[in-house]
Amino acid sequence: MNAVDRITAGLGWEKAAEYVIASNKPDKAVLEACWELGATVAAGLST
Repeated sequence: MNAVDRITAGLGWEKAAEYVIASNKPDKAVLEACWELGATVAAGLST
């Protein structure tokens, strides 16, 4: 994830949550991780 970290650091962005990596058909754990990521980002928007 170094490329992602470098790009976002260059933009002055901060990491909101851990990475979620999914490929092919996501399983239940990946879907839950995506839901958690969305909830974390949404909660951060309201502050």
